[in-house]
Amino acid sequence: MSILVAVAAQAAGDGAALLAFKAAAIGGGHHNHNRLLPFVEVEQHQRWRLLQLGGSGTNQLEGPIPPQLGSMGDLRFLYLFENNLSGQLPSSLYNLSMLQALVVANNSLSGTIPSNIGDRLHNIENLDFAVNQFHGTIPPSLSNLSAITNLQLSTNSFVGHVPSAFGRLKGLVILYLEGNKLEANDTEGIGYLVGLQVLVMANTSISGVIPESIGHLQNLAVLGLYNTNLSGLVPLSIGNLTQLNILLVYNLKLGQNSFVGSIPQSLENLKGLALLNLTMNKLSGTIPDALSSIRGLKELYLAHNNLSGLIPSGLQNLTFLYELDLSFNDLQGEVPKGGVFANETYFSIYGNGELCGGIPQLHLASCSMSTREMKNRHLSKSLIISLASISALVCSVLVVILIQLMHKKLRKRHESQFISTIEEPHERVSYHAYRMGPVVFQRPICLDKEAMAWFINVLYMMIREL
Repeated sequence: MSILVAVAAQAAGDGAALLAFKAAAIGGGHHNHNRLLPFVEVEQHQRWRLLQLGGSGTNQLEGPIPPQLGSMGDLRFLYLFENNLSGQLPSSLYNLSMLQALVVANNSLSGTIPSNIGDRLHNIENLDFAVNQFHGTIPPSLSNLSAITNLQLSTNSFVGHVPSAFGRLKGLVILYLEGNKLEANDTEGIGYLVGLQVLVMANTSISGVIPESIGHLQNLAVLGLYNTNLSGLVPLSIGNLTQLNILLVYNLKLGQNSFVGSIPQSLENLKGLALLNLTMNKLSGTIPDALSSIRGLKELYLAHNNLSGLIPSGLQNLTFLYELDLSFNDLQGEVPKGGVFANETYFSIYGNGELCGGIPQLHLASCSMSTREMKNRHLSKSLIISLASISALVCSVLVVILIQLMHKKLRKRHESQFISTIEEPHERVSYHAYRMGPVVFQRPICLDKEAMAWFINVLYMMIREL
């Protein structure tokens, strides 16, 4: 337990308040001034501006916070973190209008935050209620704390929406909301917190999409949105976050609540990115070569997606990359051998059935074709599929035309009461085509080369008869 005290003016009230705290937290009578001195290490009549009673190991405070602390009118900084304090925060603490820091993280405190907190702690800069048992909604009045730079409410039981008015906190640098039961579906206001450097809203039930306005947070260094219900595409504007060092957007809930589409090429703009985690989404397409240009990348996690194509060879040139997870995708082709790929303990490629080559320890089949040939094979496969589709469409159109022509021919014959003699060679072919018409239409639409030639010849003869 450590105490740091700044002296302002003399008053017995602060000493009495600390005696009450001492009696409640570590035992001892309210009037035992001698035993108070080791607790605060100052003279009893001095006033305190900074009180730090942070727990350390077994030397922790227990019990409730006495309301008498609210009478320490000159108190600027109150640190009561990492103790076993319980009960509710005394309402009198919110009367300390000079307070600049209120840090009670890592305790067992409970209750709700007063709805008018933003109208009472005008000078607060650091408000840390993390890792407690607070509940209820996050008061919108927090947006009135114009001086606040650090707001940490993580690992509690807050419910409801993230107040849209948070967008007014232009000076906010750190915002932790993770580990609550928040269900916000409108995160647009976050994009106006232009001073943010750390934004963590992980392990919540927030839904909707990441707004394009997040690209306005150009000072952002850490973005944590994992284990949420966010969905849709990873916005291209994320490439504007050039100061980003850690991007955690993994394990977004499955079903229709996960990120889809491709990995944005704009990530190449994040030159300072050290950690990128997009695990357990529904991302598709190829791994962009642009990731190979993020020279400071140390950890890259893309497992459990629908990524396909080749592993970019440029990843082996990232000299700082020491952990790579590409497992359980649809990757194919040759596994690089340099850089992070030189040691099997540094990377994972399990669950990709068409990979080959790589270091011997992987026990993969040797690649029967070069990377260029592999690319050409994929292009050829795509071309074949495209040509087959076009062929089917053309055949379908020709069949429709042939039906119409035959119907027209039959109508002419009926009107003129003409009886075919089928004496001429072309007439015999035409009549045969007519007789075989129903059989032709029962054949599969996709024709081989000879069948296509026969079909065109029949069509030509029919047109000549008309």
